[in-house]
Amino acid sequence: MDWDILLKAIAILVTLSLGIAKLQPQHPEKRLKEALKDDLEILSKLKPEDYGYDIVKRRVDIGIRDTYTVVHKRWYHVYHWDDLAIGLSFAGIFTYWTLIHIENSNLWGLLTGFLAVVGYAIIPDAFKEEVSKD
Repeated sequence: MDWDILLKAIAILVTLSLGIAKLQPQHPEKRLKEALKDDLEILSKLKPEDYGYDIVKRRVDIGIRDTYTVVHKRWYHVYHWDDLAIGLSFAGIFTYWTLIHIENSNLWGLLTGFLAVVGYAIIPDAFKEEVSKD
């Protein structure tokens, strides 16, 4: 086994996996808390007689209600384990094969590279609640 190719494959897998994780939407509660923090900062700079104070106050009240009534579910909850397993398998195996074919200057690297990309494209579907299986 060529360790150089294996290490390159692992580096590609880790980099793409972190990229996919970064593309996943942020947890709703954290997003709501950040918006609430911004609104509270604006509200603290306004006086009760200023124009817009009531609007911002109402928005803060709604933000507090929305933030603390969110159902607590992990943002990375896996809904479809089959998509995750297939995507990781395709990505890992075909990334490794692609690197081997590229090292040998073989044109099969194009096909295996495409199949590796397909594997990476399947992985985000595992984290979506509703995925069309048609």
